Amino acid sequence: MITRPLLACVLAVAAVWAVDEPAPAVVTKLAVGGGEGNSFAKAFVVSESLDGIEFAVDDPRSPNKLSIKRGAYSVEYKQEVDTNYLIGTTRQGEGKLDKAYEAFSKAMKDSSYRWVREDSAMRAAETAVALKQPDNAIAAIELLEKEAPRSLYLTVATLMKGNILVAKGDSAGASKVFAALKAKEKDWGFSAVVAGTRGEASLARAGKDYEAAAKALTPIFAKLDPATNSADFGQVGVELAGDLAAGGKTDEAIAAWTRTAFGAEDPTLQARAQLGWAQLLAAGAGTKALIAAFDRAAVAALVKGADGAVTGQARTLAIQLQGKLDKAADVPAQDKLEYRTYITKL
Repeated sequence: MITRPLLACVLAVAAVWAVDEPAPAVVTKLAVGGGEGNSFAKAFVVSESLDGIEFAVDDPRSPNKLSIKRGAYSVEYKQEVDTNYLIGTTRQGEGKLDKAYEAFSKAMKDSSYRWVREDSAMRAAETAVALKQPDNAIAAIELLEKEAPRSLYLTVATLMKGNILVAKGDSAGASKVFAALKAKEKDWGFSAVVAGTRGEASLARAGKDYEAAAKALTPIFAKLDPATNSADFGQVGVELAGDLAAGGKTDEAIAAWTRTAFGAEDPTLQARAQLGWAQLLAAGAGTKALIAAFDRAAVAALVKGADGAVTGQARTLAIQLQGKLDKAADVPAQDKLEYRTYITKL
């Protein structure tokens, strides 16, 4: 199942997407104040968009439909319903991005299920970026914009489009995309402002203007509540802390890393925050700084569910710091033994 609380092939796409079939899923209505309310284990989703979700229960052809507004439900789609989508996700997981792109390009055109087409368009764009095929990525995003103008993916897709233009050196084009994204707040919600601001910060970052990037992100980070907007909170926190660190504002960077490390819900963002915190501390002078850095690196390495590349980097840093502590004259022998022992558990 997939959960969302979330050029050649592209040019061959038909002008109009396939006819929608009701998509089998589990839909759960969220209780007021948090938690789960009613759950519909045999739901058939007719539509899901910025407006909310509409679905039938038990019988996909039932004329009786239930509707729940955006933000008041969760949905788990049965992904095994589409062969091309399954091939794409499998190949993507295996790192065979060319095959994944090919499969997602087919799924975004041919699938009978709208959620598959929308998700496949996003994944086609992601894999095209990884394959260094920016034009293919933009084509997939523009297809999504044309065929699904109320898609829940539009905020992320538009940010991706702008970032692709940044990478291509089209600063003017990227700036227009980010400004247009921020202007969508009334329709798309505050996340559009967050995404547009992140885009503007990325544009400043590309020009190595870390002060401008941090200045853009600071007020947004202050407004974000990790309890109600954890995804945006974690992303902005990591980016802001990185900009502050790159701009030489160590104390402010550590404050941002700290808030992110303990406020982000996503394990990978937690680990990245702990790692960034450790790296800044490791650059300091003296044994106390080394010890504090080791502690942060060890925590980052042990975050369950985090991306292995991040935890692996944290583990490497912890080993390096342990080596320095082992040589430090002012670290007691018993403490050195404990650090050596701890490393074996990472």
